[in-house]
Parts: sequence; C-alpha cells; structure tokens
Amino acid sequence: MKEILRYKNIIVGLGIVILSVLLIRSIHSHYSSELKRLVKEEAKIEETRKTIAQWTQLNGKYNQFKNSFLKEDTLLVKKFIEEKARASKIQLPSLRLSRLDKKFYWEVKVKIQTNCDYNDFVGFVNSLAERNIEVVSATLSGTGTQVAISADIKGVVLK
Repeated sequence: MKEILRYKNIIVGLGIVILSVLLIRSIHSHYSSELKRLVKEEAKIEETRKTIAQWTQLNGKYNQFKNSFLKEDTLLVKKFIEEKARASKIQLPSLRLSRLDKKFYWEVKVKIQTNCDYNDFVGFVNSLAERNIEVVSATLSGTGTQVAISADIKGVVLK
C-alpha cells in the first residue's frame, strides 16, 4: 500500500488526464455531429436559394410572355391589326372579326382583304408577331409589287 501511496500523485494525474481525454472526445463528437447537421442545413438553404432564383426567373419570363398577349377585349386585336396596317402603309377596306371562346382565352380570327405593296405586307406580317398574332393563310394575286391579298389572321386574347 505504501508503494501505491508513493505514486498517488501520478495516479491522480493520470486519472485526470484520462477523464479529460474522455470529456474532450465527448465534446468533439457532439460538435462534430452538430457541424455535420449544420452543413446539411446549409446545403438545403443553398438549394432553396437556387429554387427561389429559378422561380423568380420563371416569374419574370411568365410576366413577359403574358404581356405579349392582348387582354380582356377582343376588339383590341382589331385595333392592333389596324394600327400595324397603318404603320405599314396598308389600307384595310375589308376586315371581319370572329372569336371562339376557350376556357382561359378567346381565339380571335380576322379576315382581311386589301391591295398593297408586297414588301409592305411582309413588314405588316412581321409586326403582328409582337403580340403573338399570326397569319394563318394568305392568298396573293397580281403582278409586280402591287398585289391583291386575302388573309386569315389568328390571335389570342387572355380573359
């Protein structure tokens, strides 16, 4: 026993070191798992940020696409076509409008007849694309640059 008492300080010191190592290992394990959890949470947050950025970008594209259509009044298609015809130096003596009711929009069909320069008509057709209005069919007759045109035009008006 006397021999053990002689090494009492060393044994106590060794016990304290062992307890300290166990305590430090426990603390390290706890904070290691906490760090892993935080890294996973940070990855989720980053993924959420990317998703929000994508949604924002899609919302902008949606608004831009939505604004390219005329809204609420089918006569706006007629006014738009007349405005673009005037800008293209085309007179429209005959313009007939009809609409087909769909669930979320109206499909507007317009029949026009005119005599004009071919190049002016091409410019007119290209200008209609601004509001997603397209020429479905066109019949051109005549010689030279002046042609008689009969065209079917289709557009969409959002409700």
